[in-house]
Amino acid sequence: AAGADAGVDFAMVRVGYRTKVDGEMKEDSCARYNLQEAAKQEIPLGVYYFSTAINEEEAVAEAEWVVDL
Repeated sequence: AAGADAGVDFAMVRVGYRTKVDGEMKEDSCARYNLQEAAKQEIPLGVYYFSTAINEEEAVAEAEWVVDL
């Protein structure tokens, strides 16, 4: 059994992160697949972005990035 049939009530998926070296925002390489598979199984979804913002400008940029994804 998969998804809700297997007792999965909810999935929280990391969609991205900011690199430590150059501060580039990157999509998690498994994000789209995980979102697609959870949706196929009709599992309610939440997403998160692993933030390392050090100021308001970076925090806003990360939030906008998530919305765009």
